[in-house]
Amino acid sequence: MRSSRVAIVLMLGLGLALAVGNLWTAVVRSTIPCELKGKITDTEIRFEKHKGKDDVHLICLGEKSIQVDKAVFQSVQKNSSIEKESFSRNITVDGQPVGLEFSRDATGMLPAMMLVIVLLGATGWYAGRLIELEASHSLQPEHLIESIPRQDL
Repeated sequence: MRSSRVAIVLMLGLGLALAVGNLWTAVVRSTIPCELKGKITDTEIRFEKHKGKDDVHLICLGEKSIQVDKAVFQSVQKNSSIEKESFSRNITVDGQPVGLEFSRDATGMLPAMMLVIVLLGATGWYAGRLIELEASHSLQPEHLIESIPRQDL
């Protein structure tokens, strides 16, 4: 019984970590939470299945390659100098300020991941109730049989 609870907690914890990680990945692509400073050494677009819709936009800042949203990618070019403070909604590109917004992916991910978290909570609650019922022997076959009304034939 204790191992069932541990397994449920671990599975729910893993689900929560994956949901939060998924949301954080989408938010980081906006570069809003990131601190950036340096020169863009290269830019690259990697085309995915639906070209123009779900492409991967990469910028190289020194030796570091960073995946960014399309809007961020379009505001820079190779040899651009960029500077940005953490959690600022502005990035300075070659001395010019550029406003940043969360992408449609990030804003769409928020309600979806909140729903996942609510469903994980409901699943955890339900699993906990089943464990409690099992512990109280309510699900033992002999108790189920005793609870069925008998009819004399």
